[in-house]
Amino acid sequence: MPEKLAELRKRWERWDAQLEAPKWIRQDASTQRSGRGSGGGRGRGQFNRLDANGDGVLTEDEVPQPALFRRMDADGDGKVTLDEARNAAENR
Repeated sequence: MPEKLAELRKRWERWDAQLEAPKWIRQDASTQRSGRGSGGGRGRGQFNRLDANGDGVLTEDEVPQPALFRRMDADGDGKVTLDEARNAAENR
């Protein structure tokens, strides 16, 4: 039934185009730091998970909590560096 398949594929593509990318971060055993071989230093694993585009800075759309982003963005430039994130964590 190729006609039915084509119809269902079109419906799927229309539906799929309306979906947003997930904004949650997986929080289970597969994402927990082992403490060995992280190579990035303290806090780098979580920073890297949030850094969706891998540019080395976090923007407001990459941090799921707006208040947290504002607290971390010490210089108010709209970007959070690893150092800013670490300082915010230390000064909680």
